[in-house]
Amino acid sequence: MRIVLFIFGLCATALSLFAQCGGANLVVNGNFSAGNTGFATSYTYNPTSCYVEGEYSIATSGSAVHGLFCTTGDHTSGTGNYMIVNGAPSITNVWCQNMTVATNTWYRFSFWGMNVCAVCGDAPQFSISINGTPASNPCATFTFNTICSWKYYEVFWHSGSSTSANICVTNLNTYLGGNDFALDDIEFRSCSTGGPCVAFPLDNPILEHVKSEYNKIQLAFWLDEYMLNHQVYVERDVKGFFEEIGSVQGLNGSNIFVDNYPVFNKEMHYRIKLVDKDGKIRYSNIKTKILENKENNTLLVYPNPARYNDAIILTYQGDTEKIMNITLTDMSGKTLYHQENAGIFFENTQMRVPVQLSSGCYSVTVRFTDKIITQKLIVY
Repeated sequence: MRIVLFIFGLCATALSLFAQCGGANLVVNGNFSAGNTGFATSYTYNPTSCYVEGEYSIATSGSAVHGLFCTTGDHTSGTGNYMIVNGAPSITNVWCQNMTVATNTWYRFSFWGMNVCAVCGDAPQFSISINGTPASNPCATFTFNTICSWKYYEVFWHSGSSTSANICVTNLNTYLGGNDFALDDIEFRSCSTGGPCVAFPLDNPILEHVKSEYNKIQLAFWLDEYMLNHQVYVERDVKGFFEEIGSVQGLNGSNIFVDNYPVFNKEMHYRIKLVDKDGKIRYSNIKTKILENKENNTLLVYPNPARYNDAIILTYQGDTEKIMNITLTDMSGKTLYHQENAGIFFENTQMRVPVQLSSGCYSVTVRFTDKIITQKLIVY
Protein backbone atom coordinates (compact mmCIF):
# COMPACT_ATOMS: atom_id res chain seq x y z
CA MET A 1 0.00 0.00 0.00
CA ARG A 2 2.87 2.38 0.72
CA ILE A 3 4.14 1.89 -2.83
CA VAL A 4 0.77 2.74 -4.34
CA LEU A 5 0.50 5.92 -2.29
CA PHE A 6 3.99 6.95 -3.32
CA ILE A 7 3.19 6.65 -7.01
CA PHE A 8 0.04 8.73 -6.78
CA GLY A 9 1.85 11.26 -4.62
CA LEU A 10 4.57 11.58 -7.24
CA CYS A 11 2.02 12.25 -9.97
CA ALA A 12 0.22 14.86 -7.87
CA THR A 13 3.47 16.65 -7.12
CA ALA A 14 4.55 16.70 -10.76
CA LEU A 15 1.21 18.01 -11.95
CA SER A 16 1.30 20.84 -9.44
CA LEU A 17 4.41 22.25 -11.14
CA PHE A 18 2.41 23.34 -14.17
CA ALA A 19 0.40 26.51 -14.38
CA GLN A 20 -3.20 26.51 -13.24
CA CYS A 21 -4.92 29.67 -14.46
CA GLY A 22 -8.15 30.06 -12.52
CA GLY A 23 -8.24 33.83 -12.30
CA ALA A 24 -11.09 35.85 -13.78
CA ASN A 25 -10.81 36.72 -17.47
CA LEU A 26 -9.67 40.36 -17.56
CA VAL A 27 -10.39 40.77 -21.28
CA VAL A 28 -13.51 42.80 -22.11
CA ASN A 29 -15.67 41.33 -24.89
CA GLY A 30 -13.11 38.63 -25.66
CA ASN A 31 -15.71 36.53 -27.51
CA PHE A 32 -17.06 39.57 -29.47
CA SER A 33 -20.60 38.88 -28.28
CA ALA A 34 -20.98 42.64 -27.68
CA GLY A 35 -19.87 43.41 -31.25
CA ASN A 36 -17.29 45.99 -32.19
CA THR A 37 -16.44 47.32 -28.75
CA GLY A 38 -13.97 46.97 -25.87
CA PHE A 39 -10.71 46.85 -27.85
CA ALA A 40 -8.40 49.04 -29.92
CA THR A 41 -7.17 48.27 -33.44
CA SER A 42 -5.29 49.88 -36.30
CA TYR A 43 -7.67 48.24 -38.79
CA THR A 44 -10.82 49.82 -40.26
CA TYR A 45 -14.19 48.46 -39.23
CA ASN A 46 -16.65 47.49 -41.96
CA PRO A 47 -19.74 45.72 -40.54
CA THR A 48 -20.92 44.21 -43.84
CA SER A 49 -17.88 43.62 -46.06
CA CYS A 50 -14.27 42.50 -45.68
CA TYR A 51 -12.93 42.70 -49.25
CA VAL A 52 -10.42 45.50 -48.69
CA GLU A 53 -6.98 44.92 -47.12
CA GLY A 54 -6.83 46.47 -43.67
CA GLU A 55 -10.56 46.06 -42.97
CA TYR A 56 -12.27 43.85 -40.40
CA SER A 57 -15.80 42.77 -39.53
CA ILE A 58 -17.53 41.27 -36.52
CA ALA A 59 -19.81 38.51 -37.84
CA THR A 60 -20.97 34.91 -37.32
CA SER A 61 -19.00 33.49 -40.28
CA GLY A 62 -16.32 34.61 -42.71
CA SER A 63 -18.55 33.92 -45.70
CA ALA A 64 -21.02 36.53 -44.42
CA VAL A 65 -18.53 39.31 -45.25
CA HIS A 66 -16.38 37.80 -48.03
CA GLY A 67 -17.33 35.30 -50.74
CA LEU A 68 -14.05 33.34 -50.46
CA PHE A 69 -13.92 33.15 -46.67
CA CYS A 70 -14.84 30.10 -44.56
CA THR A 71 -18.34 29.31 -43.40
CA THR A 72 -16.91 28.13 -40.03
CA GLY A 73 -18.88 29.24 -36.97
CA ASP A 74 -17.32 31.00 -34.01
CA HIS A 75 -15.21 29.04 -31.53
CA THR A 76 -17.38 29.86 -28.50
CA SER A 77 -20.66 28.27 -29.53
CA GLY A 78 -20.60 27.87 -33.31
CA THR A 79 -23.31 30.52 -33.73
CA GLY A 80 -21.85 33.68 -32.13
CA ASN A 81 -19.66 36.52 -33.32
CA TYR A 82 -15.96 36.56 -34.04
CA MET A 83 -13.47 39.02 -35.52
CA ILE A 84 -12.79 38.52 -39.25
CA VAL A 85 -9.83 40.36 -40.76
CA ASN A 86 -8.50 41.06 -44.25
CA GLY A 87 -4.79 41.49 -43.47
CA ALA A 88 -3.15 44.85 -44.16
CA PRO A 89 0.00 45.03 -46.35
CA SER A 90 2.00 46.40 -43.38
CA ILE A 91 2.91 45.29 -39.86
CA THR A 92 -0.20 46.38 -37.99
CA ASN A 93 -1.83 45.92 -34.58
CA VAL A 94 -4.99 43.85 -35.02
CA TRP A 95 -6.28 43.84 -31.45
CA CYS A 96 -5.13 45.68 -28.32
CA GLN A 97 -6.53 46.07 -24.83
CA ASN A 98 -5.22 47.57 -21.59
CA MET A 99 -5.92 45.76 -18.30
CA THR A 100 -5.15 46.36 -14.65
CA VAL A 101 -2.99 43.62 -13.09
CA ALA A 102 -1.56 42.68 -9.70
CA THR A 103 2.18 42.96 -9.17
CA ASN A 104 4.45 39.88 -8.99
CA THR A 105 1.82 37.62 -10.55
CA TRP A 106 1.85 35.14 -13.43
CA TYR A 107 -0.73 35.65 -16.20
CA ARG A 108 -1.71 33.66 -19.27
CA PHE A 109 -2.82 35.40 -22.46
CA SER A 110 -4.64 33.11 -24.89
CA PHE A 111 -6.94 33.19 -27.88
CA TRP A 112 -8.18 31.12 -30.83
CA GLY A 113 -7.55 31.98 -34.46
CA MET A 114 -7.72 30.56 -37.96
CA ASN A 115 -6.81 31.20 -41.57
CA VAL A 116 -10.22 32.06 -43.07
CA CYS A 117 -9.40 31.61 -46.76
CA ALA A 118 -8.45 28.26 -48.31
CA VAL A 119 -7.66 29.67 -51.80
CA CYS A 120 -6.29 33.12 -51.02
CA GLY A 121 -2.57 32.36 -50.63
CA ASP A 122 -0.17 33.29 -47.83
CA ALA A 123 -0.96 32.35 -44.21
CA PRO A 124 -1.12 35.09 -41.55
CA GLN A 125 1.74 35.39 -39.06
CA PHE A 126 1.54 37.06 -35.65
CA SER A 127 3.39 38.27 -32.60
CA ILE A 128 2.19 39.19 -29.11
CA SER A 129 3.50 42.17 -27.15
CA ILE A 130 2.78 43.13 -23.54
CA ASN A 131 3.62 46.69 -22.52
CA GLY A 132 5.57 47.02 -25.75
CA THR A 133 7.77 43.95 -25.19
CA PRO A 134 7.34 40.98 -27.59
CA ALA A 135 6.61 37.54 -26.16
CA SER A 136 9.84 35.58 -25.68
CA ASN A 137 11.01 32.70 -27.87
CA PRO A 138 9.82 30.18 -28.93
CA CYS A 139 6.53 32.07 -29.09
CA ALA A 140 7.86 35.35 -30.46
CA THR A 141 6.03 34.61 -33.72
CA PHE A 142 3.51 32.00 -34.84
CA THR A 143 1.49 31.17 -37.94
CA PHE A 144 -2.19 30.33 -38.35
CA ASN A 145 -1.72 27.53 -40.88
CA THR A 146 -5.00 25.76 -40.05
CA ILE A 147 -7.53 26.67 -42.74
CA CYS A 148 -11.18 27.01 -41.70
CA SER A 149 -10.51 25.40 -38.29
CA TRP A 150 -9.66 27.07 -35.01
CA LYS A 151 -6.13 27.03 -33.60
CA TYR A 152 -5.15 27.82 -30.01
CA TYR A 153 -2.34 30.12 -28.86
CA GLU A 154 -1.13 31.05 -25.39
CA VAL A 155 1.82 32.80 -23.77
CA PHE A 156 2.68 33.40 -20.10
CA TRP A 157 3.79 36.70 -18.60
CA HIS A 158 5.00 37.74 -15.14
CA SER A 159 3.85 41.20 -14.08
CA GLY A 160 6.82 42.05 -11.85
CA SER A 161 6.28 45.63 -10.69
CA SER A 162 3.73 46.40 -13.43
CA THR A 163 0.21 47.36 -12.45
CA SER A 164 -1.19 47.33 -15.99
CA ALA A 165 -0.77 45.21 -19.10
CA ASN A 166 -1.30 46.68 -22.55
CA ILE A 167 -1.55 43.60 -24.79
CA CYS A 168 -1.43 43.73 -28.59
CA VAL A 169 -1.85 41.05 -31.24
CA THR A 170 0.15 42.18 -34.29
CA ASN A 171 -0.04 40.84 -37.84
CA LEU A 172 3.49 40.45 -39.25
CA ASN A 173 2.47 39.28 -42.73
CA THR A 174 2.54 42.05 -45.35
CA TYR A 175 1.42 40.03 -48.40
CA LEU A 176 -1.70 41.12 -50.26
CA GLY A 177 -2.54 37.61 -51.43
CA GLY A 178 -4.04 35.67 -48.54
CA ASN A 179 -3.19 36.96 -45.09
CA ASP A 180 -6.85 36.67 -44.02
CA PHE A 181 -7.71 35.46 -40.53
CA ALA A 182 -10.11 35.42 -37.57
CA LEU A 183 -9.83 35.80 -33.77
CA ASP A 184 -12.12 34.59 -30.98
CA ASP A 185 -12.29 33.77 -27.24
CA ILE A 186 -9.47 36.07 -26.11
CA GLU A 187 -8.54 35.61 -22.44
CA PHE A 188 -6.09 37.01 -19.90
CA ARG A 189 -6.08 35.19 -16.54
CA SER A 190 -3.88 35.06 -13.45
CA CYS A 191 -2.05 31.76 -12.79
CA SER A 192 -0.34 29.89 -9.99
CA THR A 193 2.89 29.65 -12.03
CA GLY A 194 4.16 30.22 -15.53
CA GLY A 195 4.21 27.55 -18.22
CA PRO A 196 5.37 26.71 -21.75
CA CYS A 197 4.01 28.83 -24.57
CA VAL A 198 2.10 26.90 -27.21
CA ALA A 199 0.43 27.41 -30.55
CA PHE A 200 -1.35 24.45 -32.09
CA PRO A 201 -4.69 23.02 -33.24
CA LEU A 202 -6.32 21.04 -30.46
CA ASP A 203 -8.09 18.40 -32.51
CA ASN A 204 -5.68 15.91 -30.90
CA PRO A 205 -3.61 15.89 -27.72
CA ILE A 206 -0.16 17.45 -28.07
CA LEU A 207 2.95 15.72 -26.72
CA GLU A 208 5.04 18.75 -25.78
CA HIS A 209 8.29 17.19 -24.62
CA VAL A 210 9.93 13.92 -23.58
CA LYS A 211 13.02 14.32 -21.39
CA SER A 212 15.15 12.23 -19.06
CA GLU A 213 14.88 12.72 -15.30
CA TYR A 214 17.25 10.60 -13.15
CA ASN A 215 17.01 7.43 -15.28
CA LYS A 216 13.30 8.02 -15.81
CA ILE A 217 11.44 9.64 -18.70
CA GLN A 218 9.12 12.59 -18.10
CA LEU A 219 6.41 13.32 -20.67
CA ALA A 220 4.53 16.62 -20.78
CA PHE A 221 1.39 16.73 -22.93
CA TRP A 222 -1.49 19.10 -23.51
CA LEU A 223 -5.22 18.45 -23.34
CA ASP A 224 -7.97 20.92 -24.16
CA GLU A 225 -11.01 21.17 -21.90
CA TYR A 226 -13.28 19.26 -24.26
CA MET A 227 -10.91 16.26 -24.09
CA LEU A 228 -11.38 15.77 -20.35
CA ASN A 229 -14.24 13.27 -20.75
CA HIS A 230 -11.87 10.99 -22.66
CA GLN A 231 -9.79 8.16 -21.27
CA VAL A 232 -6.12 9.18 -21.54
CA TYR A 233 -3.39 6.58 -22.07
CA VAL A 234 0.38 6.78 -22.58
CA GLU A 235 1.89 4.42 -25.15
CA ARG A 236 5.50 3.48 -25.89
CA ASP A 237 7.12 1.65 -28.79
CA VAL A 238 10.54 0.01 -28.44
CA LYS A 239 10.11 -3.07 -30.63
CA GLY A 240 8.00 -2.09 -33.61
CA PHE A 241 4.57 -1.60 -32.05
CA PHE A 242 3.02 0.65 -29.40
CA GLU A 243 2.12 -0.71 -25.96
CA GLU A 244 0.19 1.03 -23.22
CA ILE A 245 2.42 1.85 -20.23
CA GLY A 246 0.01 3.87 -18.12
CA SER A 247 -3.11 5.99 -17.90
CA VAL A 248 -3.61 9.56 -16.70
CA GLN A 249 -6.47 11.50 -15.15
CA GLY A 250 -6.25 14.40 -17.61
CA LEU A 251 -6.30 18.06 -16.61
CA ASN A 252 -7.13 21.03 -18.81
CA GLY A 253 -3.75 22.29 -20.02
CA SER A 254 -0.36 20.70 -19.41
CA ASN A 255 -0.17 17.19 -17.94
CA ILE A 256 2.74 15.09 -16.72
CA PHE A 257 3.43 11.36 -16.93
CA VAL A 258 6.62 9.68 -15.67
CA ASP A 259 7.87 6.47 -17.29
CA ASN A 260 9.63 4.95 -14.30
CA TYR A 261 10.86 1.92 -16.24
CA PRO A 262 12.27 3.01 -19.60
CA VAL A 263 14.34 0.80 -21.86
CA PHE A 264 17.97 1.90 -21.91
CA ASN A 265 20.10 2.37 -25.02
CA LYS A 266 17.16 1.93 -27.42
CA GLU A 267 14.91 4.32 -29.31
CA MET A 268 11.71 4.78 -27.33
CA HIS A 269 8.79 6.29 -29.23
CA TYR A 270 6.02 7.85 -27.13
CA ARG A 271 2.49 9.04 -27.92
CA ILE A 272 -0.73 9.91 -26.08
CA LYS A 273 -3.95 8.03 -26.90
CA LEU A 274 -7.45 9.40 -26.25
CA VAL A 275 -10.52 7.18 -26.23
CA ASP A 276 -13.89 8.95 -26.09
CA LYS A 277 -17.18 7.60 -24.75
CA ASP A 278 -18.10 6.19 -28.17
CA GLY A 279 -14.79 4.34 -28.52
CA LYS A 280 -13.31 6.79 -31.03
CA ILE A 281 -9.51 6.91 -30.73
CA ARG A 282 -7.23 9.87 -31.39
CA TYR A 283 -3.46 10.04 -31.04
CA SER A 284 -0.96 12.78 -30.34
CA ASN A 285 2.21 13.46 -32.25
CA ILE A 286 5.10 11.04 -31.57
CA LYS A 287 8.34 11.96 -29.82
CA THR A 288 11.47 9.81 -29.60
CA LYS A 289 13.99 9.49 -26.77
CA ILE A 290 17.11 7.38 -26.16
CA LEU A 291 18.15 7.00 -22.54
CA GLU A 292 21.77 5.93 -22.27
CA ASN A 293 22.85 3.61 -19.48
CA LYS A 294 26.64 3.44 -19.30
CA GLU A 295 26.60 0.67 -16.70
CA ASN A 296 24.47 -1.36 -19.12
CA ASN A 297 23.15 -3.67 -16.37
CA THR A 298 19.76 -2.34 -15.29
CA LEU A 299 16.84 -4.73 -14.95
CA LEU A 300 13.43 -3.30 -15.84
CA VAL A 301 9.93 -4.66 -15.37
CA TYR A 302 7.17 -3.04 -17.44
CA PRO A 303 4.49 -1.96 -17.66
CA ASN A 304 4.69 -1.04 -14.01
CA PRO A 305 2.09 -0.35 -12.69
CA ALA A 306 0.37 -2.91 -14.94
CA ARG A 307 -3.23 -3.83 -15.48
CA TYR A 308 -4.35 -7.33 -14.51
CA ASN A 309 -4.35 -8.56 -18.12
CA ASP A 310 -1.12 -6.88 -19.29
CA ALA A 311 1.80 -8.93 -20.54
CA ILE A 312 4.72 -8.52 -18.11
CA ILE A 313 8.03 -7.85 -19.85
CA LEU A 314 11.53 -8.04 -18.36
CA THR A 315 14.31 -6.04 -19.98
CA TYR A 316 18.00 -6.45 -19.23
CA GLN A 317 20.65 -4.54 -21.15
CA GLY A 318 23.60 -6.50 -19.79
CA ASP A 319 24.86 -10.03 -20.46
CA THR A 320 21.76 -12.27 -20.30
CA GLU A 321 23.96 -15.38 -20.27
CA LYS A 322 24.73 -14.57 -16.62
CA ILE A 323 21.05 -14.92 -15.65
CA MET A 324 20.59 -18.14 -13.69
CA ASN A 325 16.91 -17.99 -12.81
CA ILE A 326 13.88 -15.72 -12.43
CA THR A 327 11.29 -15.94 -9.65
CA LEU A 328 8.03 -14.03 -9.28
CA THR A 329 6.32 -14.05 -5.86
CA ASP A 330 3.35 -12.35 -4.24
CA MET A 331 3.65 -10.31 -1.04
CA SER A 332 3.14 -13.42 1.12
CA GLY A 333 6.20 -15.03 -0.49
CA LYS A 334 4.26 -17.56 -2.56
CA THR A 335 6.06 -18.42 -5.81
CA LEU A 336 3.84 -17.81 -8.84
CA TYR A 337 6.52 -18.27 -11.51
CA HIS A 338 10.03 -19.71 -11.57
CA GLN A 339 12.33 -20.31 -14.54
CA GLU A 340 15.83 -21.81 -14.46
CA ASN A 341 18.38 -20.90 -17.16
CA ALA A 342 16.13 -17.92 -17.91
CA GLY A 343 18.78 -16.08 -19.93
CA ILE A 344 18.11 -18.25 -22.99
CA PHE A 345 14.52 -16.96 -23.10
CA PHE A 346 15.60 -13.34 -23.67
CA GLU A 347 15.22 -12.02 -27.21
CA ASN A 348 16.72 -8.63 -28.02
CA THR A 349 17.25 -7.99 -24.27
CA GLN A 350 13.58 -8.75 -23.48
CA MET A 351 11.63 -11.66 -22.02
CA ARG A 352 7.91 -12.12 -21.52
CA VAL A 353 6.84 -13.62 -18.19
CA PRO A 354 4.10 -16.19 -19.03
CA VAL A 355 1.80 -15.54 -16.09
CA GLN A 356 -1.45 -13.60 -15.63
CA LEU A 357 -1.62 -11.66 -12.37
CA SER A 358 -4.55 -10.31 -10.40
CA SER A 359 -4.51 -6.92 -8.68
CA GLY A 360 -1.84 -6.62 -6.00
CA CYS A 361 1.87 -6.14 -5.30
CA TYR A 362 4.52 -8.61 -6.47
CA SER A 363 8.27 -9.13 -6.39
CA VAL A 364 10.42 -10.15 -9.36
CA THR A 365 13.84 -11.56 -8.43
CA VAL A 366 16.54 -12.28 -11.01
CA ARG A 367 19.54 -14.30 -9.82
CA PHE A 368 22.76 -13.80 -11.78
CA THR A 369 26.06 -15.62 -11.47
CA ASP A 370 27.44 -12.63 -9.56
CA LYS A 371 24.45 -10.73 -8.09
CA ILE A 372 20.72 -10.68 -7.33
CA ILE A 373 18.33 -7.94 -8.52
CA THR A 374 14.79 -7.55 -7.18
CA GLN A 375 12.08 -5.28 -8.61
CA LYS A 376 8.63 -4.52 -7.21
CA LEU A 377 5.64 -4.88 -9.55
CA ILE A 378 2.19 -3.35 -8.99
CA VAL A 379 -0.89 -4.69 -10.78
CA TYR A 380 -4.21 -2.85 -10.62
